[in-house]
Amino acid sequence: MMKLLRATAYRLNDMKKSVLIFYSVMMGIFLLSLLISHYFNADNININGAGISTLIFVFVAGLTAFKAYLKMFLQNGISRPTLYLSAILSFIALAFLCAFADSLLSIVFTGRINYSSMYSLIYERSYIKDLLWFFTFYFISCCLGFFITALYYRMNTLLKVVVSAVVPLCFFIGLPILDVMYPKVNLLKTLMEFTCQLLGIDLIRHTANPFIAMGTFLLGSAVLLAITYPLIRRATLKEA
Repeated sequence: MMKLLRATAYRLNDMKKSVLIFYSVMMGIFLLSLLISHYFNADNININGAGISTLIFVFVAGLTAFKAYLKMFLQNGISRPTLYLSAILSFIALAFLCAFADSLLSIVFTGRINYSSMYSLIYERSYIKDLLWFFTFYFISCCLGFFITALYYRMNTLLKVVVSAVVPLCFFIGLPILDVMYPKVNLLKTLMEFTCQLLGIDLIRHTANPFIAMGTFLLGSAVLLAITYPLIRRATLKEA
């Protein structure tokens, strides 16, 4: 338990500087927008979908949570299961911190500038729901990054190239081609409707339930973490 706590504390301390720099930049952008809007009467300044930058930030945090720590932890007697669990605990802390900060920014700047978070663009505004939604969304983003970096670590160079090329091609080229070839299936529309259902969006009734999205994010996180552990458990140290 002590090793787990020390490993988690080390990870969080490692993230501290990045988080401070990130939110310093975010605050600078918001304050600059507020000053321009106030002193130059620029009412057309809009910040929409705020949180996307944070989403990318926590995803990158997940990407860097495995390889950079594997060698150091093993050399210091910290096992792979502890590495895995410490990553999860650090993701929980990071996701909550970022969710709290983004929700706070939403409260402070909404009404002062044309500010809309990702949550408020889809669901009815609510601080608690906003906080929980962002937390689960950021957590699954960390888990996805963690899974990808562990998966790539276990692949050889050829397989990395193949996967990196095939997945985007299938998504951006393959799906549109299939949609044209089989118009009755209407694959893209079906995928969009399925995604909306996972996010709790009812396109017919024009309603949105954020708790369904939270459940989807938590379930997705559990699946990603479950398939990540076998990759980490058998990971061997590499020179490069």
